[in-house]
Amino acid sequence: MRIWLALVVALLVSACSAPISAQSIQLPPGPRQLEMLSRPNGWLLKATTESNTGQDQENRPWRTWWLGTDRAFVQWWWGSDTELYQVNLADGAVARWEEADEILSVSPDGRHLVIRTPVNREVWLTDVSTGDLLYKLPDAISYVNWLSPTLLHVVYRSASTLVYDTTTGKETPLPGGGAPTVLLADREICSRVRVDEVSCVPVAGGEPNLLTPYPLHPSATYRDARMAWSADRRYLAVTYPADTSVGARPTGTILAVASAKPVTYRWANEVAVYEGATGRLVRLPLGGEYLINEMIWSADGSYLALALGRMTRRGATVKPSNITELRVLNRATGQMEQVDALPSDVRLRMVTDQGEVIYQKNDKAEPLIAGPGAEPRAWAPGLRMLPGPMWDEPPEPLAFVGQKALEVRTQEGAVHRWQWEGTETNASFSLGPEARWVALKFYKPGEAVFLKR
Repeated sequence: MRIWLALVVALLVSACSAPISAQSIQLPPGPRQLEMLSRPNGWLLKATTESNTGQDQENRPWRTWWLGTDRAFVQWWWGSDTELYQVNLADGAVARWEEADEILSVSPDGRHLVIRTPVNREVWLTDVSTGDLLYKLPDAISYVNWLSPTLLHVVYRSASTLVYDTTTGKETPLPGGGAPTVLLADREICSRVRVDEVSCVPVAGGEPNLLTPYPLHPSATYRDARMAWSADRRYLAVTYPADTSVGARPTGTILAVASAKPVTYRWANEVAVYEGATGRLVRLPLGGEYLINEMIWSADGSYLALALGRMTRRGATVKPSNITELRVLNRATGQMEQVDALPSDVRLRMVTDQGEVIYQKNDKAEPLIAGPGAEPRAWAPGLRMLPGPMWDEPPEPLAFVGQKALEVRTQEGAVHRWQWEGTETNASFSLGPEARWVALKFYKPGEAVFLKR
């Protein structure tokens, strides 16, 4: 009897969670058509669709996900909606993927999607490399906040914000429903419940853990860089004023030129690093009052880079000084070192595995690289940097174009080059497995280029 019951349970589980192969069909002639054109070292993917007025519809490639070394999914934007296509880079074949008409979320590594099916409007967790449907999720999902790297949990909104356990089907509501939301090591869900509170709720249940021991002063400025999490969601950095007396009072005002209204600046003098796997919190003083312009982690969570805007104090008034400090925190040792100070705003681009920071003085400036104890230097001399990867989820490699070449540099220190004679730099990119292919997505015209090394 026990053996028979075990077999029945196993069959039921298999029926509920076994992968379902996605069916793809070749595109028939119709109002929406993509075409692959051969290039000397790759392919050009473009739309050949014309509207009833005889003009090309507004369309462009949106995102790319890789299916092994020679295949990819391409999400194409058709003005009002999107469609997903399978591209075979070995022979240039293109087929529309009929299993999905909406992508709700992407895993941090880009290997899994949360999709909605076109027929029954069901929501599934999908393996990008195979197109298989792995887990059916609740149909009431309206927006997916987060898909954990381990695929064990999905944070989403329906009537409220919930955490879904893909192995048990259990749904756990989150208090407040604030954003951004981050899952740390599949142990706790951390979110900004209010503008002045960052709280973590155990996935297994229990009382919320408040990470901000003092109130954060609300601000009228548009930037909000007080939280940064590592790519694997194991570490979370939070900045705040570490004193109730200064955190609760106004931090100083200046007159805005356009509106002549006071502008309140949010500043901090402490950074806390929270370890999601253990719940350990390390608080580190910044040694002064700073605007937190940007914070980014290295790929493995070993280093945290901070762009800190210096503040000047005159009596009770605190104002920006227009000097930006670049610092690097070694998480293992707790040591924080300054690598540069610039009389301008700074855009952080990457932190390498060696703790070096790649940054720009502005979006058009030449990227520099600096590390503790080393002078800043040009990182890709003579090359122009593309705006960014196809999805802005750091850390990602950076791409550059030069004289008949395209170059991609990774946080591990690898440099990959392709022959490229294009002049357009308003493009995003995606690096394929083993750096065999690189995809370039252009906004005008609506084209995607695949280059092979």
